[in-house]
Amino acid sequence: MLTQTHMSGVGHNALEIIRAMERLQRPSVEIHLIVTLGKKQFLARHKFGPAIKVHVIPLPARLVEALLRAKLLLPIDLLCGKGLYIFPNYKKWPLLRSRSLLYVHDVVFMRNPEYVQPKNLHYLQKYLPVWIRAASKVVTISQFSKQEIIDCLGVPASKIVVAPCGVDQTVFYERSPHEIDAVTRRHGIAAKRYVIYVGNLEPRKNIKRVVQAMTLLPDRVKQQYALVLIGGGGWLNEGIYEAIDQARSQGAQIITPDHYVPDEDLPALLSGATALVHPAHYEGFGLSVVQAMAVGTPVLVARNSSIPELVGDAGLYVDPLSETDIAAKLQRIVTDGPLRQKLAKLGHAQADRFSWEASASTLLDVDLST
Repeated sequence: MLTQTHMSGVGHNALEIIRAMERLQRPSVEIHLIVTLGKKQFLARHKFGPAIKVHVIPLPARLVEALLRAKLLLPIDLLCGKGLYIFPNYKKWPLLRSRSLLYVHDVVFMRNPEYVQPKNLHYLQKYLPVWIRAASKVVTISQFSKQEIIDCLGVPASKIVVAPCGVDQTVFYERSPHEIDAVTRRHGIAAKRYVIYVGNLEPRKNIKRVVQAMTLLPDRVKQQYALVLIGGGGWLNEGIYEAIDQARSQGAQIITPDHYVPDEDLPALLSGATALVHPAHYEGFGLSVVQAMAVGTPVLVARNSSIPELVGDAGLYVDPLSETDIAAKLQRIVTDGPLRQKLAKLGHAQADRFSWEASASTLLDVDLST
């Protein structure tokens, strides 16, 4: 995942865990990354230190994937040595003499299969139970996801480790008006006032209702505030783009940058927003919510899945099934200055609870004897 040009939330979790392990500088711990043939050079952009070693499997990624599905992939520790292997994205490679931690971020493929691409759905349903049985421990990113794994997959609680996502507050802090202006100009965001969404544009994220809610705002609010959508295209998003076109025809300001927005620009974009809106139907964690709270931007979220665990009383909650309620809460959060100040203060304190170093320590200290 770390070699992909545009990383998903799962990829960012893996990257930040590695960086945190590097910062912890435990003398007894060596960190090794394993990549397939031809991919090593793509790790350079992450600027890992010399303490992180890289192993290259002499096989291309597609062949490794085919061998894994066919159950023909040889144990990877025969090539890379005995150790504790962390598999960060549901898939577990075979091992002969090593222990392993397998990440299962959520079980949306069980709860809401309509939100998952059929190919991925079949893949997870077929292979994940086998990989879970073979893993020493299962790692997930919230207490909510832990309970979901227990309920949907029958995994014993004692086999599950919770290592929440974190936020690096040396990166995610409130940026200056000058920096905000430079970044918004660079991405063609002409609106002086905006609310923001960060994440994939797909049905699970409930973006269509947010777009429709923008059309229900009073004209003066609609004229003052834009909705900025930052993120890549997901699955089944045709209806989202149709809703955007229709909302624009009704006078709503919907801004979708026509190019990739690099990670380093997110703190400024979040800082410049009046609020982050994230009323997703289902989230294993919801990283952008914590990032927004860290920079002091109030959050408007749904009271479901893992979100209350992240936000507590530091956000404004909406009914995710009601465009009317989303519109009403949007209007409230952009027009009520004291409320925003209160939520920003509470959000800062809430974000302090999520540390990459704490989660990295959880993985390094996991008890593999049970």
